[in-house]
Amino acid sequence: MKDVLLNVFNALFVTGPERTILSYEANPVIRQMQQLKRDSQSDILFLLDNVDQFMDGDEEKANFVTFLQRLRGPKTGKSKLKILLTSRTALRHGDSLDVENYEVKALDKASSSALLQTQGTRSLEGNQSEKLIQMCQGNPLILNGMAAILRQEIADAEQLLKAIELHEQEVVEPPETGLPPTEKDEKEILMLKKKELIKSKRTA
Repeated sequence: MKDVLLNVFNALFVTGPERTILSYEANPVIRQMQQLKRDSQSDILFLLDNVDQFMDGDEEKANFVTFLQRLRGPKTGKSKLKILLTSRTALRHGDSLDVENYEVKALDKASSSALLQTQGTRSLEGNQSEKLIQMCQGNPLILNGMAAILRQEIADAEQLLKAIELHEQEVVEPPETGLPPTEKDEKEILMLKKKELIKSKRTA
């Protein structure tokens, strides 16, 4: 996955002394996709997760749209290639791309409970499950992280709840943009809590 992202970055950003620059045609990701488009008899799905990292400024956004256009090929005829992007913001592209934006809603209570139980443990008490679901606010990433902690027995539900409640009591400065924490921030917080729980389990 890191190799894919590196080559996508190389296709987007072609300036700077520290970057390894490849021509568009020589880029391994582009070359492989073009080969697949020529040889494949079925549809192809190209997935890029968290594409916000490619769109920090106007120039980056324009480069990214150009990259998608060249990757997909000419509009004439039906393309085998479908591109699926995930992002915290809608892709602003004007009329240059045929894009459908779908807003992914938070999981409802029943789906959150099912995910927590199937990926974690079924031994949760009712009130513990309710609290964890409420804290995760329907975010699948956080729910999966909580489930992994319970499944791997890094901590039981009571310890996990205490660790989260302690974290919520800490004073956290809001970001300058006023935007909610990114998925990366949420993942880093979850990993930090996981490390703290592992450390406390070892010293117990």
